[in-house]
Amino acid sequence: MENKQALLATKVPNELRFEIVINTLSESEIEPFKHIYSIEQVTDINPPIPQPEID
Repeated sequence: MENKQALLATKVPNELRFEIVINTLSESEIEPFKHIYSIEQVTDINPPIPQPEID
Protein backbone atom coordinates (compact mmCIF):
# COMPACT_ATOMS: atom_id res chain seq x y z
CA MET A 1 0.00 0.00 0.00
CA GLU A 2 1.37 3.39 -0.99
CA ASN A 3 1.24 6.33 1.39
CA LYS A 4 0.91 9.91 0.19
CA GLN A 5 1.56 13.21 1.88
CA ALA A 6 -0.88 16.08 2.20
CA LEU A 7 0.57 19.53 2.83
CA LEU A 8 -1.26 22.52 4.25
CA ALA A 9 0.51 25.87 4.54
CA THR A 10 -1.18 28.87 6.15
CA LYS A 11 0.00 32.41 6.72
CA VAL A 12 -1.58 35.21 8.70
CA PRO A 13 -1.72 38.50 6.72
CA ASN A 14 1.16 40.87 7.51
CA GLU A 15 3.18 38.05 9.14
CA LEU A 16 6.40 36.58 7.82
CA ARG A 17 5.81 33.18 9.45
CA PHE A 18 4.04 30.28 7.75
CA GLU A 19 2.48 27.35 9.58
CA ILE A 20 2.98 24.10 7.68
CA VAL A 21 1.23 20.82 8.47
CA ILE A 22 2.26 17.62 6.70
CA ASN A 23 0.08 14.52 7.01
CA THR A 24 1.03 11.11 5.69
CA LEU A 25 -2.12 9.37 4.52
CA SER A 26 -2.73 5.81 3.42
CA GLU A 27 -4.75 5.09 0.28
CA SER A 28 -7.80 4.16 2.38
CA GLU A 29 -7.57 7.51 4.23
CA ILE A 30 -7.35 9.41 0.92
CA GLU A 31 -10.50 7.84 -0.58
CA PRO A 32 -13.01 10.00 1.38
CA PHE A 33 -11.19 13.15 0.21
CA LYS A 34 -11.35 11.98 -3.41
CA HIS A 35 -15.08 11.40 -3.01
CA ILE A 36 -15.66 14.87 -1.50
CA TYR A 37 -13.56 16.44 -4.27
CA SER A 38 -15.58 14.71 -6.99
CA ILE A 39 -18.85 15.89 -5.42
CA GLU A 40 -17.54 19.47 -5.26
CA GLN A 41 -16.52 19.32 -8.92
CA VAL A 42 -20.03 18.29 -9.96
CA THR A 43 -21.53 21.00 -7.74
CA ASP A 44 -19.24 23.63 -9.29
CA ILE A 45 -20.32 22.58 -12.79
CA ASN A 46 -24.01 22.30 -11.88
CA PRO A 47 -24.75 24.69 -9.01
CA PRO A 48 -27.76 23.82 -6.90
CA ILE A 49 -31.09 25.15 -8.12
CA PRO A 50 -32.28 27.99 -5.85
CA GLN A 51 -35.27 27.00 -3.78
CA PRO A 52 -38.21 29.41 -3.47
CA GLU A 53 -38.59 31.10 -0.13
CA ILE A 54 -41.45 29.93 2.05
CA ASP A 55 -43.36 32.70 3.83
